[in-house]
Amino acid sequence: MQRRLGRAEIATIISNYQAGQSLRAIAKLLGVHHHTIAAHLQRHGVAHRLNQRHTADIDFAEASQPRLAAERPGPVRRGRC
Repeated sequence: MQRRLGRAEIATIISNYQAGQSLRAIAKLLGVHHHTIAAHLQRHGVAHRLNQRHTADIDFAEASQPRLAAERPGPVRRGRC
């Protein structure tokens, strides 16, 4: 069964997100799905934050270098049975 979030809960979502808490952590706190948290933030005009964990792991210099065809992941080719 769906439940509606009240004004106090929405204020908690916004303040916790702006304080740096993740969507999943806020969702767990309120017992809702993280997509629900994202939707409320979007409805209230809160800017989406990049996932810092993933962007911190990227080596942008390495990622910008072209790879040889042999290094690129490609489709798995299977022989006929």
